[in-house]
Amino acid sequence: MSILINRILLTLVLVGSSVTAAAAAGKPESSAGETGDWPAHGRNAGEERYSPLDKINDANVDQLGLAWRFKYPLDRVVEATPIVVDGV
Repeated sequence: MSILINRILLTLVLVGSSVTAAAAAGKPESSAGETGDWPAHGRNAGEERYSPLDKINDANVDQLGLAWRFKYPLDRVVEATPIVVDGV
């Protein structure tokens, strides 16, 4: 049990340090200073699923468009949450 707790704590420390490193490396930030990383399924441990980035807003959202697409050979729906750490 203590090995599991140690691994969880190490993971939390590593995730926290990667977010700090991303901010220092000039990654996208919100006006509140949060980075644009999305390191977990729901963005964070609380699965808030909310991006703090604020470059897209009510005034410019109509300028968004499709950047790329891929058609699978099977007629299926494929959904996933992208994971972004250090801008990748």
